[in-house]
Amino acid sequence: MTDPSTMEAAMIIRPIFCIILFFSLNSFSGQQADIVNGIVIDEEEYPSVVRISELINGSPVAGCTATFVSSSTMLTAAHCVEDKGASVRVETGPAAGAVTKKIYLHPQYTLTGVYYDVAVVIFPEGTSPEYSTVLDRAAKVGNELTIVGYGRSKFDDLTTSGVKRKGFNVVSAVAERVSFTSKAPQGEGNGEDACSASGDSGGPMFIDDQIIGISSTISRIGAETTGNYSNILHVKYLPFFKDTIKKYGAEIHGLAL
Repeated sequence: MTDPSTMEAAMIIRPIFCIILFFSLNSFSGQQADIVNGIVIDEEEYPSVVRISELINGSPVAGCTATFVSSSTMLTAAHCVEDKGASVRVETGPAAGAVTKKIYLHPQYTLTGVYYDVAVVIFPEGTSPEYSTVLDRAAKVGNELTIVGYGRSKFDDLTTSGVKRKGFNVVSAVAERVSFTSKAPQGEGNGEDACSASGDSGGPMFIDDQIIGISSTISRIGAETTGNYSNILHVKYLPFFKDTIKKYGAEIHGLAL
């Protein structure tokens, strides 16, 4: 029999609120996220990537990262904007201050699930002069990737959140989620072997500067962390994105009906 004291528990973490950087984070209410081995960058770098707040009755209840994919449309994680009657406010970048209630969650998303964790948020045309394009091909294992967001770089240090960072890694698995693994220590670093933690949900994964994934969950086994990003081009998600274009007037550069 294996000694329980030597066993490592695997944890699947689905951020309930994400606050700013690499990957899901519980922003306004407690545990924040951890950006592992990220590099601090200026707001002007990856200008399509912004920090957002979910508002209830005008007050922020959660914060996440999101990516504009046209001047009017952004992509983020469904769990970042799941509250009925909520609105979304842009907190950074040239669109800072913009607010909307046009929030569309994947119809199969549930509050307890780890899949279908995608949302489209629509603002008036021309809200953001900066936006990204969806990847023009499927992601493959071995592709180099970049992740961007605003979360903490250390679990126990609140002062490390709210700063825009980027990091690099390599795709390790592709299905309904695009995933990668990391053994990097917490804190700032050189950006290599970067990974998400329980923070910064909704942030993007870029391949060749085109967005392919939306930060959703992480799993941790011992010192190894796996970041899981909803695969925009997967059959589970692509019809939803195209439906928002057809039904609600979303504009997503790189996707056509």
